[in-house]
Amino acid sequence: MTPPPGNTPGYYEGYRISKWNTPISTALKGSFLIVDKLLVTPLHTAEQRGSQTLKIEIRDVYKPGVVAISFYTCITLRIIEEFYFSGGFEGDIRQLGNTLIVDNSPWIAKLKEKSPTFDGCAPLDAKHYFILTDDYTIEIISASTPVIEILD
Repeated sequence: MTPPPGNTPGYYEGYRISKWNTPISTALKGSFLIVDKLLVTPLHTAEQRGSQTLKIEIRDVYKPGVVAISFYTCITLRIIEEFYFSGGFEGDIRQLGNTLIVDNSPWIAKLKEKSPTFDGCAPLDAKHYFILTDDYTIEIISASTPVIEILD
């Protein structure tokens, strides 16, 4: 499988992953999860800082309803088309589910190393979230606990 552009095989080497329990974390075999909407609200004014910055709506094409995952503090976002997903994980990551947390994020470590201002905008408790659907791999670094809603 082809790795993401500009990266080497083993892109995710060294990631220690744990399950993040959400309504889609254990989609059953035969499910087909897709990203229905991805809405990003930029923060330009002080009034907007309390508003949502990232909302991802995911649905199973075979079932009614949508799961909305909102991050009120999205520090950074990376989206990779699923066919570029290179793995590098030991074993089948999907056995853990479709929503995961990277416990020892090399991405956060690299951002801290490369950006002198990262610690100022990312509290120590920032987490690296991983969402796997059948069309995308979405990674989010956020300092806030995501809000999850079931929409009709």
